[in-house]
Amino acid sequence: MKPFTGHKRLTCHEWQRIPVGDGAGAVTPAEAKRLCRLATVYAARLRCRPEDILARHHAHLKAGQICGVLAAPGVTLEILPKLDFDGEDGRATLIHMLNVAHDLRIWSEGQAGFAPQSLDLLEVVILSFARRLSDTLRNGLPRRYRTEADDLPVLRGALDVKRQFTAHAVRPDRLACRFDELTPDIPLTRTVAAAARMLVRRTALAATLTMLNDALDRMDGVGHNPDPLRERVVLDRTNTAWHGLYRMARLLLAGRSQSARQGGDEGFALLFPMNDLFENYSAKLFRRAMGWRARIQARGKSVTTCGLFALRPDILVETECETLIVDTKWKRLTLSEDKAGVSQSDIYQMLAYGQGYGRSTAPTRLVLLYPAVAGQGTRIWRDWLVEGSGFALQVASLDLSPDPDGTRLGPLTDPGLMPNPIMERSMADVGKTV
Repeated sequence: MKPFTGHKRLTCHEWQRIPVGDGAGAVTPAEAKRLCRLATVYAARLRCRPEDILARHHAHLKAGQICGVLAAPGVTLEILPKLDFDGEDGRATLIHMLNVAHDLRIWSEGQAGFAPQSLDLLEVVILSFARRLSDTLRNGLPRRYRTEADDLPVLRGALDVKRQFTAHAVRPDRLACRFDELTPDIPLTRTVAAAARMLVRRTALAATLTMLNDALDRMDGVGHNPDPLRERVVLDRTNTAWHGLYRMARLLLAGRSQSARQGGDEGFALLFPMNDLFENYSAKLFRRAMGWRARIQARGKSVTTCGLFALRPDILVETECETLIVDTKWKRLTLSEDKAGVSQSDIYQMLAYGQGYGRSTAPTRLVLLYPAVAGQGTRIWRDWLVEGSGFALQVASLDLSPDPDGTRLGPLTDPGLMPNPIMERSMADVGKTV
């Protein structure tokens, strides 16, 4: 099969406009219609409005706050984060966030002589999947025993007595046998193979296509399931090497449109709401740094005694030294303002969390956490003491650059930097109160 060529590929950022017309960097009205139709399909899956992904206007399309790839027939639109994270186009940072949030190894195993900036997000993910699949197949396919039934000239396994004396009553030369056969045709391999078959039709790189075709040749004994996401896959110690590959396969298969599953005109999307991605990314870093003490989307508290208006902070860390409550916000801080651009409603929300989850035995620290843009790093920008409660309220930024150990949270969790969480003040506005 040939690479997927003759396809228009465009890149934009969150909230950016894409012209509709015939000029360079524009989409035609027909392409705009196909992209918007695809956005509508995936908005239902993400439980958001279509315009949160892509809004149609008279002379342009406008991207929302959901990043990723929309691939409609004839055109692919890549939407990247708007904030200046890495001094470039944000693609490398987005890939890093996906690696951490979804336990993937995109790009690090898929370089193959390319630079990340030379490929769009979809090609980077497909290339990484192809490289990872090729490397994993070097150790062979996982296999399981499966019970088979067949009519053979000699006995194999056990004799199916009922079938033998009904179907073969007059055929003594045929034996109805039931036996166990070790086979690679299992739910795990069928799911991965289905993703590889789908990606063969999506890649535009000859090197990626070659790797995928070679891998499918080595998986020749694996069957085909038209709905692989319904496969009942068992992940255990015997197939540990396939766990990450399986997660990538499910992520990619979930991007198929309904028409593609039914054999019709293909559409594909790989979309990530940035609010959710930043929350998951931050939660994974806290979980790595704090272990079981970090609770994600904590439950059990509400505003009323009867359970109405549940309080679910993004991250809750309870230690002997303090109660740390973190709420993530995917937007830029306005550091030139005294309030740093923090909204009043966010403050009310944090105070409710503190009231619900604060402990009398340890200080309570409330942190509003924002993404750090280029040059900021992980740091605390505002540090207040809430009058009448004793809560420490901080506005902080989280470094999104790749971290060798994935646990660098700086002053957010380092007890050496925060000996007294309530009274510690790191900025010039020490002593300010809310």
